[in-house]
Amino acid sequence: MLVFQDDGGGMDPEGVRQCMSLGFSTKKSKTTIGQYGNGFKTSTMRLGADAIVFTRAIREK
Repeated sequence: MLVFQDDGGGMDPEGVRQCMSLGFSTKKSKTTIGQYGNGFKTSTMRLGADAIVFTRAIREK
């Protein structure tokens, strides 16, 4: 099992759907890693049978 943890703002349900969509990316730079939106999907498919994402979006009041 691999666990990655960060202190970011989390993702709402739509953000998770976009993250799991092959080819989705909001990055504008042509020189950045991840500009094509394939890294998470292709790497998790090669590492194992399942990828479980736990996230909680920080909500602005």
